[in-house]
Amino acid sequence: MAEKKVKDCQVAIGTNKINGIGTFSYGGVVFDDVEKTQLGDQRHLYTEALYDGSDFSFDGWFDPDDTNGQVALRTANKNAEHMTDLRFHADANSYYVPESGLSPASYAKINSWQNNGERAGLVNIVFSGKIYGAWDFV
Repeated sequence: MAEKKVKDCQVAIGTNKINGIGTFSYGGVVFDDVEKTQLGDQRHLYTEALYDGSDFSFDGWFDPDDTNGQVALRTANKNAEHMTDLRFHADANSYYVPESGLSPASYAKINSWQNNGERAGLVNIVFSGKIYGAWDFV
């Protein structure tokens, strides 16, 4: 597989690109390890139990007029929405999205957003959230 170039990436809600985004971070599922050590064992023993998705974040320049992107994300945060169409694009045609084949279906939630500014720059916005379930690569 060819390497992926960041210039081809984007974060979107469905087909709506979120304006101004310059960096992103996301990962795979995280397993809970349950200890099953017994008396007489020489080391700790664990088994994988439940899993959940990892945290994600993305940031860029604040755009208060990006109705289908940044404004929609702030509204999703305010309403604790379960987003099933948040997409992290690896290129123009491939992206990660909450997996719909699970029961119940996976979703993403925007847990916080924050504006930052400095006297000589543009206002920055940072979105942070969590995937509940797993990602599907489409």
